Amino acid sequence: MTELKNLALTILIGALPSLLLAQDVGKGYALSIESLYGSGGVVWAHNASGYDPDYGNPTSKLSYDNIQSSGIQARVAVALSDGNAVQYWLATGELQGGALRDQDWFSDAKADALVGPTLFSDTLSALGNTHFLNLGVALQLPITKAPGHDIFWTLGGAYISETLEAYGAVLLADPYGIYPAPIGAYIVPAGTKALTQTTRLLSLRLGLGANFDLSNRMQLQLALVGL
Repeated sequence: MTELKNLALTILIGALPSLLLAQDVGKGYALSIESLYGSGGVVWAHNASGYDPDYGNPTSKLSYDNIQSSGIQARVAVALSDGNAVQYWLATGELQGGALRDQDWFSDAKADALVGPTLFSDTLSALGNTHFLNLGVALQLPITKAPGHDIFWTLGGAYISETLEAYGAVLLADPYGIYPAPIGAYIVPAGTKALTQTTRLLSLRLGLGANFDLSNRMQLQLALVGL
């Protein structure tokens, strides 16, 4: 059997211009539509050492970096009697740009037998434009409140579906001469799809946010969120 492990925290830093569609202060709810902008990355590690002892742990590490995101989000915020609030959202949009570094390792025993390093392959690819879906709920815990703005902690969970596509592959390291190309050359031509990874997962959402009222119907929300 093989294993997939998410080795890194995805950090998203975003600004969300928000248009208030409906609000009932007496009933304690607000419905809004928001523009999403963010940046982040993620690292996935694949362990096949239990299947083949020649491979290391991790066997392969896929490091996605500098991914920009933009999209649209519908959000409902409901006030609770204790002064906190709960938020529900549905978001969809596009993932743009970034890079993928793909590294592969032998086990220590295999590398010792070959009298070489454990790293046997290292490549770099460009990421294309793809899509994402995010559906979730979070508890909003106020830190400070003042006329026109508030700062809060957010704690919740989300279902996330996203697709990442890598194009081309530049060879960064090849100590065993596996590829018929020199270091720095393309082993997959630029513009040719090298990898597609579709991920569906349940994610914990923990972060810090702030709302700033721009007008009676416009609001800016800033967020630093770990997924």
